[in-house]
Amino acid sequence: MGHALKKEYLVPFAEIEAFIVDLLDRFDNKALGDTVKKVRKDPIRKLGKDDRLNGAALYCLEQGINLESIIPGIAAGLRYHYLADQEATALHKLIIEKGIRRVAETVCGLGNKSPLLHKIICEYNRQGSCENF
Repeated sequence: MGHALKKEYLVPFAEIEAFIVDLLDRFDNKALGDTVKKVRKDPIRKLGKDDRLNGAALYCLEQGINLESIIPGIAAGLRYHYLADQEATALHKLIIEKGIRRVAETVCGLGNKSPLLHKIICEYNRQGSCENF
């Protein structure tokens, strides 16, 4: 994502890197309350086309930036299943009922010919074949 911002806005990467370091440091600040539980909450919203994960991936794709570091996070979001999180449970149920391809298309807002969709499904099925999904 940082490389995409640098490319579009011509910002020196050192400035972007400083922002990233600051952001990561905030995760260590317990007073902010950004627990893992809070960060992983609401996976359907966070997997949306214009939100954190797919929004960043689509932006990188638009800027011609390699998105291999984002894809595992998107797949992990789709794999996330925590019984105390109603949205995560609903997402898991949707995947069981409709399959990963259909859910990735609808939840992530990706067209069925999207190269991002193929990469997400391959990562999701990392242990299996990516040929037939």
